[in-house]
Amino acid sequence: MLGKTANGLFWLYRYLERADCASRLIETGQRIALTRSGSADDEWQSVLQSAGSLQSYQANHEGYSKESVVDWMLRSPDNPSSVRNCIGQARFNARMVRTALTHDTWEAINYTYIKTKELLARKVSERDLPRVIDRIREYTALVRGATSGTML
Repeated sequence: MLGKTANGLFWLYRYLERADCASRLIETGQRIALTRSGSADDEWQSVLQSAGSLQSYQANHEGYSKESVVDWMLRSPDNPSSVRNCIGQARFNARMVRTALTHDTWEAINYTYIKTKELLARKVSERDLPRVIDRIREYTALVRGATSGTML
């Protein structure tokens, strides 16, 4: 039983870390693409490579447009490492180990799941992308803060 709880807690935080890292990679890709005078497609390919999602992306898409890469990394149900899927899996793991979490930690995870689901309900426009990335990072930090402040 202890192993199951430890496993659930480990994956809960690992999935939150993945979501946070994916949002940071998207932000980095956007900044690099803005500094390029030519095509930024190579930059988005390198973002996918860094995220470990290049092969699965290539199996589902042709080309590396910013819109398709950002959508793949943020909200694609076919991408197990998308932010939406990672936060969903984190909540699933939290439900499995609910008795090992404080009330504040559970509420932070649930809030993160609900708000991220709302944020990513539809494609994110280029104008809204910085705000969405900031919110995702805030939500994952909220969970880490609730954990740090309320759990031994």
